Amino acid sequence: MKELLDFVNGMSAAERREFEAAVKTSIAYLRKACSKGQKFGPSLSVAIEVASGGKVTRKHLHPLDWAEQWPELKDAA
Repeated sequence: MKELLDFVNGMSAAERREFEAAVKTSIAYLRKACSKGQKFGPSLSVAIEVASGGKVTRKHLHPLDWAEQWPELKDAA
């Protein structure tokens, strides 16, 4: 989750708005979820990876269970 927080904290206000639109949720929600240690659902995790241009990956967001959620990533590694 640190990767996500670092990524959004490095954005300009305009970039944050674009990112929010792309992932269909607010930066405030993402920050709160990170601070509480909540897991993101699969579709949001994929959207974050795509919208961040791969700077924040599903592996970052699901360090313990990414291979179970997305076995194709394990095969690609």
